[in-house]
Amino acid sequence: MEQRKHTRYQASFQASFSGDGVSGGGEIVDLSTGGCRIRSDTPVLKGDFLGILIFLPGRDTPLAVSLAVVRWYSNREFGVEFIRTQSEDQQTLRQVIQQIQPRASCEDDPELAAK
Repeated sequence: MEQRKHTRYQASFQASFSGDGVSGGGEIVDLSTGGCRIRSDTPVLKGDFLGILIFLPGRDTPLAVSLAVVRWYSNREFGVEFIRTQSEDQQTLRQVIQQIQPRASCEDDPELAAK
């Protein structure tokens, strides 16, 4: 089994994404500094490049991931690796991770860790 570079944490944030002829919305169900898992009715393909907007509570502007790549897709969920994020959004992402860190990480839940 491949070892993850970044610990994933359970989350629940709305998101929109677009790129490679696809656009849609969904819910981020886990998040790390290096990527996330999105639940969506919009199908994507492994290898698709996307821009992602993550809507955070209490924040007027969404956190923007300017470039991400789809690493897997299965059963209305897909995982993306963040490739390019502006420094301000990287800092915001780290702050969000610190806030949700006290919750159990996805690696603590065998069902979630398998995804």
